[in-house]
Amino acid sequence: MNQDEFIRRLTHQWDSDQRGKPMLWFYICFDDDEEFRGAVFIQGHSFNEAVNVCIHREISAGGQPWGYECPEGQLPTEKWRNRLLTRAELCECTGNNPPVSIWEKLERKRKNNG
Repeated sequence: MNQDEFIRRLTHQWDSDQRGKPMLWFYICFDDDEEFRGAVFIQGHSFNEAVNVCIHREISAGGQPWGYECPEGQLPTEKWRNRLLTRAELCECTGNNPPVSIWEKLERKRKNNG
């Protein structure tokens, strides 16, 4: 079995396993030790699948992805979903109350310790 056939079979198995399961919304933030790189509200069956969807659709900003399931009541309007958001856009779509990124948590810790 070549690599293409292996991927086709694996994808088919994954699709079969997920059939009937609900799609969930996730908030995914991309950052690293230095900076916030962007965030997205996107659907997937799991967090890992949602990250892979970002990569496949080329809306990943690089860095370390982290996030959590986002209840539908906390989602921004359709305009803000399924695309990479800047810090300013994230503030706008969340009413100036964006989820805090790991980088921001580290920055706050540095300031409090410094």
